[in-house]
Amino acid sequence: PRPTRKKITKERIPNMFEKLKQEKLEVLSRLHKDCCALTTAGWTSARSNPLVNYETIICHYIDKSTWNVKTVNLETKPLGGASTAENLKSNLKSDAGMFNLPFRDNF
Repeated sequence: PRPTRKKITKERIPNMFEKLKQEKLEVLSRLHKDCCALTTAGWTSARSNPLVNYETIICHYIDKSTWNVKTVNLETKPLGGASTAENLKSNLKSDAGMFNLPFRDNF
């Protein structure tokens, strides 16, 4: 039988999220913390009313075994306000902490 909407939203999606988060934490735990960079990308949904600002936070690093640049999408979420430097900085700092990455305030 097909899973119900409730089962998908209350169990499967949260379980998938936790599994992916743990996989990301495992990868990031092996990094030399001074050898990564966080970037952010933002956009506004043209299909929502009122308009919603979204943000993606990405960690970039060099794989020590292959010397290839790798990226990990830490999070994509609604910004919860205007796309100001303060809001972006706050989200970067929060996500860095959630993934045990250093945050240097260079703004």
